[in-house]
Amino acid sequence: MTATTLNLKEIQGIILGGYDHLKTSRYLFLQIEDVTQVKEWLARRSDLVVTAAHWPKGSDGKPQKPQNCLNIAFTYEGLEKLGVPTEGFTAEFCQGMAGPRSPDHQTHADRSKRLGDTGANAPQNWEFGGPFNPPIHILLLLFAYDQDGIEAFQAQIFPASDQAGLKIVAQQDTYRPKESREPFGFRDGISQPFIEGFDRGRKSNDTVQPAVKAGEFILGYRNEFGLLPPMPSASQLGPNGSYLVYRKLEQDVVGFWNFMYKEAKGDPKTAEWLAAKFVGRWTSGAPLVLAPDEDNPKIGENLSQNNNFQFAKLDPSGYACPIGSHIRRTNPRDSLQPDPIASLDAVRKHRLIRRGRVYGPKYPAHVVKHLTELARQKGLLQFAEELVSPRGLAFVALNADIKRQFEFVQQTWVNDPTFEGLYTNRDPLLANDDDPISGTNRMTIQRRPIRKEVRCLPRFVTMKGGDYFFLPGMEGLKFIASKP
Repeated sequence: MTATTLNLKEIQGIILGGYDHLKTSRYLFLQIEDVTQVKEWLARRSDLVVTAAHWPKGSDGKPQKPQNCLNIAFTYEGLEKLGVPTEGFTAEFCQGMAGPRSPDHQTHADRSKRLGDTGANAPQNWEFGGPFNPPIHILLLLFAYDQDGIEAFQAQIFPASDQAGLKIVAQQDTYRPKESREPFGFRDGISQPFIEGFDRGRKSNDTVQPAVKAGEFILGYRNEFGLLPPMPSASQLGPNGSYLVYRKLEQDVVGFWNFMYKEAKGDPKTAEWLAAKFVGRWTSGAPLVLAPDEDNPKIGENLSQNNNFQFAKLDPSGYACPIGSHIRRTNPRDSLQPDPIASLDAVRKHRLIRRGRVYGPKYPAHVVKHLTELARQKGLLQFAEELVSPRGLAFVALNADIKRQFEFVQQTWVNDPTFEGLYTNRDPLLANDDDPISGTNRMTIQRRPIRKEVRCLPRFVTMKGGDYFFLPGMEGLKFIASKP
């Protein structure tokens, strides 16, 4: 079998790298108003799009990292608007995250329901995207060192004199927080798949995470089935492209920690333990499988250790990391039935590349200490006003098959109440019931001699908007701009 060789100059850079050196980012959701102007604008701006090609080295031998990065993706409606042939695109991409738009905007397919987007998460409550808001045609992903850099970069992309024929219908500013911690305070972005043909950043002792076939994420390469993933019929459009999933997830930080402290009867150590059981890691990023009794920041900070483990070998019964915890659901590794080898093979067919970033006020570094002190003093939590401000995660995932990868994980692992033999247990972070008072969703914590059940889970994360996008390769981007 020949080794996979990726055409890095044709692949948009966001697929294979998260631009970690650029801490500030902005997502612009655009509506096309003038097709001719947009095509001319795309042709002029394609040279600003950053690819996955290796950065040139300076005189000191170090890579010269770009000061700004731009990537461009399109919805199905956007491609239709631009006159691009849409034969061959997958059904889920064509329908969109909320299902097909109806003429009266009142009905849509059950695609959103299978994702768990019901109740407060339903499309009619979204801030953007879906059938009840202005259509989104193009997504721009902008990255810079700081906020001033983002503003200058956007001005370069949309100068006042440039009538691009585009209208901004939504904007989301995001950033990479210190230590890559998400709003609840946990180190995030640890478990990323290694891609065959692209070993940049992989440690030599990452022995338990085999590389995943490139075709799981990038069109034009063989996937884990040994097949080429389905591609658009236009030969120039598909190769080196990918499908991008965007979801704005608002996190109730106050509610999350209030719930943990209430269940822990105000004891800070127990609250931290319970939160870690929900997530599957301690706040430092140390996995419970490797640090079952207390947090170990050295493991959490060790990039060659904090993801180098399996469940079935070290924790088959879930006594360290509960079976229904967030990280065990979204990446079961070797723990699925009938055996570890079959599990690893199955999981490789459902992996995602995640490029999410945080939005909202920067997470206060003192928050854990602050919560602990308040719990000691008052036995309950009362937060300063700045901690109540909306914050959350701009979730970005890349995959070659939305239905088999993102939708499968969301429907079969996250939302399934009977995941791996559990009962009325959905993902404790992402898949809360619409009616928590009924107590029908719970978190089971396996332990000896008697398991612990935490009931009546409130909604910690709320879906605020999103859609499915196609991220073309560079040849595809030029084809879109030049298509009459």
